[in-house]
Amino acid sequence: VSISANPGEAARWWHWQNDKCFPGEGWASFMLNGVQIMPMDAWTNVAIFWQELLNALESYVSTGRGQGEFSEETATFSLAKRGTIAVFELRGQRYPVEPDSFLKAVLGGCARVLYLG
Repeated sequence: VSISANPGEAARWWHWQNDKCFPGEGWASFMLNGVQIMPMDAWTNVAIFWQELLNALESYVSTGRGQGEFSEETATFSLAKRGTIAVFELRGQRYPVEPDSFLKAVLGGCARVLYLG
């Protein structure tokens, strides 16, 4: 459900999930290198989103490659070392990233969502 395209329906889903006690459901977005690569109004299970991303990062640090998927969506992502850079892939689109900056940004975003949000 898109907030921007159908705010009434999005609000209905928000209230429905609160009433049904499905914790973690909500909107997530992902910016990379200043580009919005996951829409700001993407509905997903936020807890699963961050857990999958953290698992992928842990695998990346250990083996040089990590991957995961978002909730019930078919969208998958991966992170792989390519020389001195890393390549983050989401829904078939590849984005080169500087590994240290990427890891710090993702972990910082996770901390803000899980501990401050």
